[in-house]
Amino acid sequence: MSKRTSGSVYVDLVSLAEAAEAPAGPEINVSVGSSSITNGYTQNFGTITVGASSAPVVFSVRNDGTSTLNLGATLGGINPDDFSIDLTGVDLTLEPGESTTASVIFSPTRFGNKSAEVQILSDDLDESPFVIYLSGSAVVSQPNITSLSTYSGLVGSEVIITGTGFTSVDRVEFATGVDALDFSVVSDTEIRVIVPAGAVDGPITVYAGTYSSSSSIFQVLVPPSNLSVSPSEGYVGDEVVISGENLEDTERVTFNGLDADFGAVTDENGNTVIYAVVPEGAETGPLEVRTPGGTARDRGGIRRRGCGCP
Repeated sequence: MSKRTSGSVYVDLVSLAEAAEAPAGPEINVSVGSSSITNGYTQNFGTITVGASSAPVVFSVRNDGTSTLNLGATLGGINPDDFSIDLTGVDLTLEPGESTTASVIFSPTRFGNKSAEVQILSDDLDESPFVIYLSGSAVVSQPNITSLSTYSGLVGSEVIITGTGFTSVDRVEFATGVDALDFSVVSDTEIRVIVPAGAVDGPITVYAGTYSSSSSIFQVLVPPSNLSVSPSEGYVGDEVVISGENLEDTERVTFNGLDADFGAVTDENGNTVIYAVVPEGAETGPLEVRTPGGTARDRGGIRRRGCGCP
């Protein structure tokens, strides 16, 4: 309809509708929830405690083109091990109008800021790969040691640490500053650790990021060694002096298998010296000293006078 009047021109009012046409060829469309996202979109998972996992974020991929869209996906970037992509049931071949979904979870194993990227590969002519950047922050909880399975042990023995907040623990240290290279976080309440070489008496400390917790004193047991006996021969009832290393807390002294009465003193140099009495029935043979750390033998032992030995 049109209308003319003096000095004015009016045109017909026409309602125009454009029919949207699908792009020629395959065309990828990615969305999170109900919102489409662009290539290079960043998905932030927020803050998650180390050892925990985020809720899954679901990405939907639709083919808005006119021909088959073939898909693939890779997970890479700086911290790919802290993220996971679930492609279970994903249809990697989409006909026009079809869609499929995949989900991503953030499960950090160490504290700090984490990042990764998902690359959706396809035969879209201008958006392959379609990159989704992933980010998240991992925090730790305060660990707390409540007890040890034992408060003494040899190098190489196992200690079970009990407490709370262990999920985030990434380091176990023995005194003084000796890291345990062999430990496992069994659960939030249990850690198993092997006493490392070089450890000395002192607390065991666990670390989770900037947090830490220490146990009571753990005694590293060391077997006795370098035994020497003076004199090297004697009669039953004679006293001999036994010197060596790591003789503290000596529990037992034997002469050729027979228990002997003994006592221990500290000499002027701070070393432990044992005085033992040759027991009744002892014959020439090896002398042994036993401590909580183990047993040492002086193979020369002691020669019993009057035994008729060659």
